[in-house]
Amino acid sequence: MSDAVDLLDYDPNRGRLTRYYLRVVAFLLLSAGLVRAAQIMGVGFDAGHFLTFERPWQAAMIVLCILDLLAAVGLWINAVWGPVIWAVAAITEIAMYTLFRDIYGQHQERILAHAALMGLYIAVLLGDRRRRRDE
Repeated sequence: MSDAVDLLDYDPNRGRLTRYYLRVVAFLLLSAGLVRAAQIMGVGFDAGHFLTFERPWQAAMIVLCILDLLAAVGLWINAVWGPVIWAVAAITEIAMYTLFRDIYGQHQERILAHAALMGLYIAVLLGDRRRRRDE
């Protein structure tokens, strides 16, 4: 049996800055996932019980809760699948507020936040790769 590092699909090739950035994003996703979980359980500031929401909102809350928490774990442990799950979660939420805005409404700030986080990730990743190549 291989060691635990292999089982987690750890990516040792990521640069230090990329790993730190992904840890920050993991913390943000963990926070978002826990807030969504609290909403599903009926706990939250905006009240509203989960069962009173329309079916599309219930489905979205459950899917995004799972995706956010999975992405947070994947990014925190530096797994190669972490950014993939994060991208799926971001694309799902962006699609909710663009393609299906008649159901979910428009939340430009969330769309911009996802785009900014992903754009910064790509910039940090490319910067780390360039720095490693120049060494």
